[in-house]
This record gives sequence, C-alpha cells and structure tokens, in this order.
Amino acid sequence: MTAGIGATATSGSAVDPSLSSESSRSSRNTFGIDRIAVTYPASAVVGRRSPPGKIHIGGATYPEPGGFAHISFCRGWVRVNFNPSRWFDPSGYSLVPIDVAVPLIQVALRSASSWVPSDVTWSQAHVTVLHLATDFRLVVDPPRLIEALAVIPRPYQGKVARWFGTEGLEGVHFGSQAHRVKLYDKSIETRGRVPFGTMRFEVQLGRDWLRRRGVLVLADLSAQTAGDLAMEAWEWSRMGAEVTNARSVLDQIEDMEVSDTVKAGLQRDLRLLADGISPSSWHRKKRLTDFINGFGVSADALAGLAPSNGSPISERLDLSTGQATTTIALSTMGSGT
Repeated sequence: MTAGIGATATSGSAVDPSLSSESSRSSRNTFGIDRIAVTYPASAVVGRRSPPGKIHIGGATYPEPGGFAHISFCRGWVRVNFNPSRWFDPSGYSLVPIDVAVPLIQVALRSASSWVPSDVTWSQAHVTVLHLATDFRLVVDPPRLIEALAVIPRPYQGKVARWFGTEGLEGVHFGSQAHRVKLYDKSIETRGRVPFGTMRFEVQLGRDWLRRRGVLVLADLSAQTAGDLAMEAWEWSRMGAEVTNARSVLDQIEDMEVSDTVKAGLQRDLRLLADGISPSSWHRKKRLTDFINGFGVSADALAGLAPSNGSPISERLDLSTGQATTTIALSTMGSGT
C-alpha cells in the first residue's frame, strides 16, 4: 500500500523533541520580531493635520538602522507601527533575531519623536502589538504538512481557518484576536522570492495577552521575555509534532484488540477528521478522542506524495535547526534529502 506524506501528525506529548533540554530551550536566536506597535502620549496637542502615515525614520543604510514606520495620532496618543527586520533587510524577507530587534525599537521611537514629541521616557511607551516569527527550510510538501498539523486538537484554539492562493493551500491560523498563531508557505507568499519549501511560523500577540504575560510597557520587553512568549506559543501550537503517513495510523489501528467493525469505523472517522468533519454521535467522538489521546495522532489519511518503494515517510519542523527533518522508514535522510 502506498502511504501519503504528511498524512498524520503524531503529536503525543505535543512538544518538539528538539526542545527536550534546557540548553535548546534557552536559545533565543531562533525567533525574530516581525512587527511591533507601541503607543505613547504626545507632549503637545496635535492639530487637525495628523502626522504622515508612512514615513522613513532613522538612518539611511546599515549599520545606521532605519526604515519605514507607520505613525498615527488619536486622542492625544501617538502610535508607531513597524517591522524591525525590514530595517536591516529592506527589500528582503529575513528575520532579525530578538536580541538585535529589541534595542532597535527604542531607536525607532527616538526617531519618531521628531514628528510627534513626548515627555515620557521610551521605557514607558505601551506595547500594543507584538508579532514573533521563525522560518523553516527544506519542507518536502508544504500543503500536506500544513493540512496535517491543522487538525491537531489544541486547548482554546478557537476556529481553525485555512486560506488558499492560486497555487492551493497557503496557510492556517487559529487562536483569538489577542493570541493568534499562523503557519504558512513563505515561498508562495513572496511569489517565489524565497526557496520552495520555506515555511513561516508566526505568533501575533495583542495588548490584552501581553498584559497578562507581564508586558505592559517597553521596559517590560526584553530579549528573554520575547523569547519566552515565542516558546510558549510554539509549544501550545503543537507545530513541532511529527507528521507521518496513513500507513502508520492504519497499522496502529490493526494492532488494536477491537472488532473489525470498530477498526473500520475508526478509520472512517479519522479520514473525516482530516476534512475537518467531527463525528456526529457522542460515542464515535469519544472513541476517536480516546484514540487521539492514546496514540497522539490526528489524521489526514489521504494519499499524497510517497517514494516509489512505498516506504513510510515522517516529517517534522525542527525548531533547533530551522529545517524540516525528513525520515524514510527507519533511516533518517537528513533535512531536504
């Protein structure tokens, strides 16, 4: 039987194996800041004419960082919204590490004050939006991986929404307005400007979520704090789960000590779950939930790309390397092999 790649997410503990040690979890250069918005009170009343929407602030070229920022004014408060990564890579798509981006934020605010001054220190500016992101390379089949990871159950995940582009499935997001996670095909988003197989994981945090995590003003935001927020979102999202194929799931079901009728019903419900359809009856839903919790699996049992010999394939987003680790049968080929 030919098995499809990315057909199943074996999520057991739901934690990326690469995060099993404190040393790997303490690495903060994996994530970058993709967007931040801060507000501060203006020191003088701004007239009817609002400050420019999109302006260039800071230096002109690296190493004097500078770039575009959106500045707006409402009811005596100034809002500065920008992407620190684009200040170092204006025409690219790379991410500046958190420890580099955090100091840059104060540089941006000092430059913004030339447009709308303030009497407060920059450490007192309120953080209202924070987007943290990391990229993964060498993904074999991005749509299959996105689909398999999308159906893994998570607490308080809200509605899981997929979006599609001209080339098919592009990404998935879930969560709330205050705490949202996205996984998407960066190659499609950039129209091929980054290599095929590049995917981005992004967490979008709003003011309420940041406050509950102790980040109210800019003084509360450090590289350590931002790194902790990113890691918390990564572990909750379960995007580090191993994605395997339908064969592994079917073999597991066949080994169960239940009747053939129950096995057939479980296989059917797993396939329906892959299409986002939950069992209609309480009994079938409980049986499926027990299987998912016991085996740590959420299935997309549809056929897809597979090697010619039909060997089982597994794939996992490895946070420690920033690559997708691909395994065929019992032999790890290495990422992208």
